Amino acid sequence: MRKRRKNKKSVYLYFLLIFFVFYAIFFIFKSIKSSVFFKGKERINIFFYGEKNLFYSLGKDLNYFFSLPSGIKVLTPGGYGYYRLGGLGKLVFLEKKPEIFKKTSSLVTSSFVDLYFYPPQQNIYYGKEKTSGFVLPTFNQIFFYKTNGNFIDRILLSVFLLRRNSNNFKIISYIPLVKKGNEAFFDDEKFFEIYQGLFYKKTYRDLKDNVQIIYTKSYKTAILLSRIIEGEGIRVVDISYKRKFDINWQNLTKCLVIENKKNPSLITQDLKNYFGCQFVQKETDLSDIILVLENLENEWQID
Repeated sequence: MRKRRKNKKSVYLYFLLIFFVFYAIFFIFKSIKSSVFFKGKERINIFFYGEKNLFYSLGKDLNYFFSLPSGIKVLTPGGYGYYRLGGLGKLVFLEKKPEIFKKTSSLVTSSFVDLYFYPPQQNIYYGKEKTSGFVLPTFNQIFFYKTNGNFIDRILLSVFLLRRNSNNFKIISYIPLVKKGNEAFFDDEKFFEIYQGLFYKKTYRDLKDNVQIIYTKSYKTAILLSRIIEGEGIRVVDISYKRKFDINWQNLTKCLVIENKKNPSLITQDLKNYFGCQFVQKETDLSDIILVLENLENEWQID
């Protein structure tokens, strides 16, 4: 009887072990498939929020780095206006919207931010000075901060950064600010003018596909989104109000990326994935690709 029970227990443990092995393989495969490092991106942009606000743009040949002080105010999408950077974590906690980190850092850098990291505690930071020189994120920041990435992203990022130092990065030292009384505001327009082209993806430029943006409410929001797209190296040729394009606006609830191709181009796919839009095959005239903002105007609203 004891031997039979022991055999049953062994069989149970055996099947349990097989289950965990297959689950681990499935988890690793899924993480690799969704990792930004395995998507063939020419450049990966990463933002670390905290006491030190760090931005890294990792490329095949050239990397960039800059930091922002917590005490400055930055334009925050979603109708929050200019918000103090050091309080962004508290805002995310209250609104339960971690994507505020992605959207804000995208507006700041005029680029697609792929990964963002932020501390699990809702601390408020007050630092007035940006980080002096080049710094790497800590082990704690990479592996224990919350992130939109996965475990494979954490591992590959740490491996990438461990093999590099300040000599492998071009440091952006000048950060344009506008002083109003005792407060300092980040000048996103000036930053775009000075550093446009640094975070380009050459692949987009070589494709030469251009984009028309169609908005329904806010021209200013459309302009700021066009900066992000232009900052990636995608040419925006026109920004138009909805009446200039024939579409069924009553049934539209989600942003659209329109292209006259059965199989969407790389730029169309990346716009669709980054902004969470729907792809529609339709004739275009003024541009190769059309981005209809719709819900993006609320999500990226600028006051």
